[in-house]
Amino acid sequence: VETADNWQSLREGETYHNYGKRICARATAAKYTFSAFLQKIYNIERQAQMNNVELQEQLKNDVRARISGMDEQVNQENSRINQLLITRQSLKNKVATSRSELQELKADNGQVNRNAKVKLYIGGFILILLTLYLFIFYSSTFYSAFFKDFMAAGSTSVGTHMFDSQAISASLSAGVGQLVFVLSAPIIFLGLGFALHYFSKEEGAWKILKIIAVVVVTFIFDCILAYSISKNIYTIISMSSLEEMPEYTVNAAMTDHNVWAVIFCGFIVYIIWGVVFSLTMTAYEELKSNRNEQIKVQGIIDSLDAQIQDNELQENEIKTSVARLEREKKILTQTLNNQCIVHNGPIKVAMNDFNAGWMSMMAALDCSLEMQNEVHSIYEENMHALFPLEPDDNQILK
Repeated sequence: VETADNWQSLREGETYHNYGKRICARATAAKYTFSAFLQKIYNIERQAQMNNVELQEQLKNDVRARISGMDEQVNQENSRINQLLITRQSLKNKVATSRSELQELKADNGQVNRNAKVKLYIGGFILILLTLYLFIFYSSTFYSAFFKDFMAAGSTSVGTHMFDSQAISASLSAGVGQLVFVLSAPIIFLGLGFALHYFSKEEGAWKILKIIAVVVVTFIFDCILAYSISKNIYTIISMSSLEEMPEYTVNAAMTDHNVWAVIFCGFIVYIIWGVVFSLTMTAYEELKSNRNEQIKVQGIIDSLDAQIQDNELQENEIKTSVARLEREKKILTQTLNNQCIVHNGPIKVAMNDFNAGWMSMMAALDCSLEMQNEVHSIYEENMHALFPLEPDDNQILK
């Protein structure tokens, strides 16, 4: 029989959910009664754990196991730090060696670079021969394309008109202006090759566009010369032929081997001249400089410095982790000197069940939504007050 003395107590075998429903009905859902019973359940469950010797020993064994695990983890992290220190020292030694090498290279700067000297001589020799070739080729083709009387010459050989030995003397006979024009032709193409080299030294996307522009302009120039010479040769052949021959068009020129002979004898050699000129200039720049070697060693130093910075960053992260573990370990160690350890998990479950039972009875009693919200707020306030945020929210160390 329920009396004034036992109605507030948890009955044998009664769940906290049913306990909450019963107390709520008896107290007519009074919010102050709800708060008081939450405190009561907290104290009951807490005291039960404190009085349970077997549970206390188990919880302390769990704490000892956690401390042991933390000790092992700290040792592992310290081993990682030691390994990072060894690696960093090795990297610093390599940096010191590379800096010493860089200083030697800077001290040797200005001495004759033998490899560059050989490249310069070979490149210069080839460049002179190619320049003579291009001078003869373009002076001849310009003369043949713009001034030569093909009918008087009578030759239908494309080679004769590409390499005309009389081009300069015939131009001189025609006047100084024509001579200057013919002699300017190879200078124009050599100038384009010179520009090609310096565009290749620039940085950025515009460099590619400039190089393409120079190559395209040169190719178009060669196509015009080839078309003019081949058309004149075709005219001689058609005039001496007994049969009527079609007009010489651009489409016909594209299949004419004479056109391609002129283009390749000029354009391809011009490209080769540009490459050799670039290599020769590079060899000249390196003749009394070991700048490339210095740049290479400086790159190695920069890479090693970046690895050292990454190494230090890893060490700082590990030290932060070790410091956190040491703090948690200190809290756990202090726990073993305390009389009791209270596990919060079961207490929270009990209080949550009581709250669920109380709220279900409030719904059965047709309590207003406002009353239900007030009770829920009281529950949240008590939970935050009794279980403040801790490193390990599963247990409070007492």
